[in-house]
Amino acid sequence: MLVLKIIANARCPAVIEAILEDLELSAGCSPANVILSYAKQASTKAKAAKQLESLVQTLLSLCPSTSSTVDQAASNIKINASPEVTLQIQSLAFQVRRLWWKLAEHHSKDETEIMEPFAKCLAAFIRRSDAPPASKYRTAAQALESLYGSTHSSPQQWTGLPPRFTVYKIIGSLAHAARQTQDAIMWTQSMVDMCAGPAASEAKRAACIIKRTALMLEDGIPTVMSKPQVPGVSDTPESSHQELEAIRTQKRLHGCLSEALDSLGSSLKGDSADLDFLFEEVAGLRRAVVQALSLCAQPGETFDRDLHQQYRAVVFACVHFLTRYLGSSPAKDADEKLVRRHEQRKTLVTRAIKGSVDSIVLCCRASLPENTPPWEAVDTALQDCWHLLLELDRAPHVCRDQGPGQQTDTQLPLVRISNIYWTFHLQQEANPGTSEDTWRLRSIKRSIDIIKDRSWAEKEAGFLAVKFERLGNIYESARRYKDAYQSYLRAVQEYVSGGALRAATELATSKALCAVWHSEGAVGLLGRTLRSLQQLLLRHAPADPGTVTFYDDETLGVEERGIVLEWQLDLYLKTLSKSRHGESAQEPLSTLIERLFVLYSQVEFPLRRLRVAITVLRLTAADDRLISVESVFLAEKCRLAPTSDWAKDSNLQRYRDHLTASLAISISFLQKGPAPIDAIKHSLSTWQSIVDSDSWTSVLDRVDEIEPWISQLQSIADYLGMQGLATMCVATLRLISRVFELQQDQVSHLVTSLSTLGLQYLRLGYSGKAGLILAKAQDAAKLDGVSTEAKLQWHLAYAEYLLGIGSTTKW
Repeated sequence: MLVLKIIANARCPAVIEAILEDLELSAGCSPANVILSYAKQASTKAKAAKQLESLVQTLLSLCPSTSSTVDQAASNIKINASPEVTLQIQSLAFQVRRLWWKLAEHHSKDETEIMEPFAKCLAAFIRRSDAPPASKYRTAAQALESLYGSTHSSPQQWTGLPPRFTVYKIIGSLAHAARQTQDAIMWTQSMVDMCAGPAASEAKRAACIIKRTALMLEDGIPTVMSKPQVPGVSDTPESSHQELEAIRTQKRLHGCLSEALDSLGSSLKGDSADLDFLFEEVAGLRRAVVQALSLCAQPGETFDRDLHQQYRAVVFACVHFLTRYLGSSPAKDADEKLVRRHEQRKTLVTRAIKGSVDSIVLCCRASLPENTPPWEAVDTALQDCWHLLLELDRAPHVCRDQGPGQQTDTQLPLVRISNIYWTFHLQQEANPGTSEDTWRLRSIKRSIDIIKDRSWAEKEAGFLAVKFERLGNIYESARRYKDAYQSYLRAVQEYVSGGALRAATELATSKALCAVWHSEGAVGLLGRTLRSLQQLLLRHAPADPGTVTFYDDETLGVEERGIVLEWQLDLYLKTLSKSRHGESAQEPLSTLIERLFVLYSQVEFPLRRLRVAITVLRLTAADDRLISVESVFLAEKCRLAPTSDWAKDSNLQRYRDHLTASLAISISFLQKGPAPIDAIKHSLSTWQSIVDSDSWTSVLDRVDEIEPWISQLQSIADYLGMQGLATMCVATLRLISRVFELQQDQVSHLVTSLSTLGLQYLRLGYSGKAGLILAKAQDAAKLDGVSTEAKLQWHLAYAEYLLGIGSTTKW
């Protein structure tokens, strides 16, 4: 004993590790065995008991303290024995302590006097040891077995739950880390058995059941997945045994998953430590289930559908538990301890939320095509995720607008949840009748609600404006016009706040109006939404005087306002010219035109002002009831000064010649009496110079809109034909045909225009030219994509040509 005390005082690690074998109870000359031999005489029993007590204290003095504050020094093998040796000595000390109590006839309480300090030793060993997990598990299991014999001892021989429960929990975790899953299940089952009595809280009992379920799932999935892929194929005894084992494992998994679901649905009462333990095990179960789902999703794998559905139900239940675990935020005047506890839980949930959302998204995407589980269950899970994310972010209704390009990872979960609802909505739209209409509407509304008050980056990632537009379409179809108007209006506002209108304004400085609003991305989508909003207002706005049937926001800049109003004026031209709104549309149109002429001043925007004037005159030509006299007067007054300073329209200057010619023709056709021939000739000459470039790209670079231009040229040809000005009519028709030749993708229009031109030549007596033109039309008619109507027109023209030249044999 004296030598051992000297060694303890010296604290030399090498010496301590060297004498360990001689200290073991298995060594015949170990100090404990020597003392026990001395105690065989009754007179020396009391003295021997004191010596055993002294031996225990000496053995423990060989080891560093179990406090976490000395972990760094205790892990230093230069000044202390290794953690493995330390644990063995501590276990030996506890064994000697039990011998001492037996000798002294002391009635001990193993749970508090042996297991509690041993649990602290185990915890210190795990913190300090750098050994591989398998080695750590063996060391800990051997230490416990040396102390109590078989690790399979029945738990009923000890009373009370802690701290033996803690020992089993530690060793079970070590077994799991060492990939000794069967051993981990054994230790966890012992924990479950211990929790069967009233000593354990419901939270701790549920945690043990869930931990066991996760382990059994991890252990059983390889067996289930190894089931033969083709039913009925069991040619060998091995394959039959394999399939039978897989079926048994499936049944076990069904049972343990059901038990875990029941546990998660119970009251889960317990103290903070128990709830934290449960939180940890729920996270582990979720990970195990997601891994099983991933294996099931591999190509060629078959799986039990009921089991697969249970996996999803478990994931949903795990996320729902997080909402219960976190709870609601305490009131401002709540106890400081309660607030601090809530913040601790908040920190834990924050670490788990990304994985939880990923799991929910995985399950929901897999569930949507099959509608299993029912959408109600999916909706509940998504609502749980939303509640958690809002609770973690205590300012859900404050829009922290970060601006474009500043999206962060913390914003993605809400967007992903919103897009799950959006995906479901699109699926139901593609398969009507698969669910109730209320769910289709509810899904898109929830998709919007989740992100409508979030940051700009989240709104953009979640396509909020597109969703508002779609909601407007649904409301309009359901004849809920006020709701549709609000949805369209909100979509426009989202596009504007997102920078789409700013981008449109930049494009408008150098591009034609239609080119701007038909561009890709958010600008084109904003243009589409404005069209939907205007059509809604035109069709269903109240017929009260002064009702505005267009969108305007006076807080916008001049250019932004102007491009929006001009686009709507252009939409009026395309819509009202084909409908019968008449005088009812005059007042809002007059208001719109008046605002545009105010915004587009002659000094700053001469070309855009000219463009508006042309649109106004075209609307007047389509229906003179649509435009007021004052608006027509303003349009006719628009002229470009010879030495104009293009100001903000300098990049639009290339359209000047075309716009000037178009305005001149529009004014000429509105005048009373015959149109001035000189004005027509000048405009045709201008357009001919544009077409003479022999490049469609050059034409597009100088003409802002092709379709209205062609329509205007056709009107000129018709007018000249009626006036008997055949030569000018031929020139106009030739110009039209040349446009279609350069365009190349409008083959039907080319055939029609060439046929008309050939007939005009024929009627003027130029049969040779007529034959050449019609031959060219015949070649064009052989190309792909020519309409039946165009071919018929060519046949009629060619028949008239043959009759004109008096030859029917060429047909």
